[in-house]
Amino acid sequence: MTRYFITDFRTGRILEDLPVYRGPWSDPLNDVEKIRLTLDLDDEDVRSLDWWSLAAVGKHAVGVAEGDRIMAYGPLWNAKYQRDSAELELDALGTGSYFDYRTIIPLVAKSLGVDRFVIPDPADATKTIPNPAVATKLSGLSLGTIAKRWLQQSMQWTGGNIPIAFQADEAGIHERNFEGVDFKGVREAIRQLQEVENGPETNFQARFIGNGQFVESLFETGTNASPLITSPTVHGWDLTAPESSVTDFEVDIDGTALADIAWGTGGRAADTVLVARAVSDELTRNDYPLFEQVDSSRTSVKEQGTLDAHAAAALYDGSRPWQTWSFKVQADETPFVGTYATGDFCRLTVGKFDPKTDAGDPFVPGGTYEHRIVGLAGDEDGSDISIYCSPKRKDS
Repeated sequence: MTRYFITDFRTGRILEDLPVYRGPWSDPLNDVEKIRLTLDLDDEDVRSLDWWSLAAVGKHAVGVAEGDRIMAYGPLWNAKYQRDSAELELDALGTGSYFDYRTIIPLVAKSLGVDRFVIPDPADATKTIPNPAVATKLSGLSLGTIAKRWLQQSMQWTGGNIPIAFQADEAGIHERNFEGVDFKGVREAIRQLQEVENGPETNFQARFIGNGQFVESLFETGTNASPLITSPTVHGWDLTAPESSVTDFEVDIDGTALADIAWGTGGRAADTVLVARAVSDELTRNDYPLFEQVDSSRTSVKEQGTLDAHAAAALYDGSRPWQTWSFKVQADETPFVGTYATGDFCRLTVGKFDPKTDAGDPFVPGGTYEHRIVGLAGDEDGSDISIYCSPKRKDS
């Protein structure tokens, strides 16, 4: 059964269950969950609650759960009341969105005079340097643990200690340094960690604690050995089974990035001109016409090798069309909702089409296909869960 609730975000204490009228939610991989609730203030049970206090943006959070598993949870950022329609709309984003409003800076910065954020350079009295007392310098750690340390530092500030649990530390070869005067946003820095080669995935997985009276978020990260956050279980759905629980099955095939030649330009921010080129015959060898792609967005790139790498990546992306699968499943049929999560792998079995009996799929060749779940979504009905898979190359 789908449950909606509202909490005190700073403590995680559940304040009320919410009788929502509409409640779409989504959980995309490596991004914050999204929840939009609509409440009917003509409903006697709804209008009896103190919404002027409950709809406290920035202070309260909302969540949606299927059974014991919280599917989406995070701070309330917008409340919109419409008297004529008697509707109250609440918009929330995942826990990670809170860290759009936090910076990577140690607690000492709260009491240190702002005139001390920059100090004279000991090596040259005519110059100044950022004060190392308000710097955050980390080394010898995995990228996931560096992200963890940034969060933990932000939680040392009064009012910043929201209920978050963490994985154990992991050693590594990485380092990251920020000066206090950088005022680097925590979420922005974590997002940049994800984007580096073999960068770790991160996730705030909300869960019930304290006999179900409170909510906390476990900050999950990929590891040195396995940057992906995923379950060892591969979930399966059979489209060929009688009365299959799969509906709304869609395949979107995109050829707009096709390329046998990928060009890149850069260096203009440094008053130089760099040109990169990557060439293949992958498409023309398979009877496609010639395609080119030009990337002129790398104006800040100053190294030829970096620009070459971007061109090579564009060539790989363009070597085949990309396919994206999506479908819906019934929440109360195996695999049950809550047993699969964003980041997990799944297998879909498709039957070979038989024109005589009309059995099987008339578009997708029969077989078993493995995909990665990169998004889940649902609503107040709770009977169906939408599953979105990662784009992958269409090799044949």
